[in-house]
Amino acid sequence: MVEETSVETANKIKANNLIFHAGMAMLNDGQKIFMNEPEILTKFIFQNLLALINPAIAGIRGTVKEIDTNMAIADAQISAQKDGETAINVSVDADGVFGQQLAEGHYKITVSADGYVAQTFDMDLKLTGLKGLNVVMEKVV
Repeated sequence: MVEETSVETANKIKANNLIFHAGMAMLNDGQKIFMNEPEILTKFIFQNLLALINPAIAGIRGTVKEIDTNMAIADAQISAQKDGETAINVSVDADGVFGQQLAEGHYKITVSADGYVAQTFDMDLKLTGLKGLNVVMEKVV
């Protein structure tokens, strides 16, 4: 097993800082060069560059499990219906895990599975990342 030493960690931090400073210098140069061309100038602002490589997203993620055993319910069906729009089906994997990017807005999330009581959740999704939704389902009696 390879272990990282504090010297190696310090070297990585130093290299990352050098890359960051070089990038910031390049952005500053671009701002000076294109100061009279506003459309191009915006491409040399750090926040705008960050938004291009890390866009804001909305959506849901979580798990579907059985309440008594905590076992995954792999055959669960999830639909996400934004107000006034057609529902979107969200896939659930064999471990009961799901995740789906969705447009920002208000949704009714319905979770169902054969032999279990269906559940509905109202959720407001914003462009702040995937919102967690861990569902525990009870068997139909």
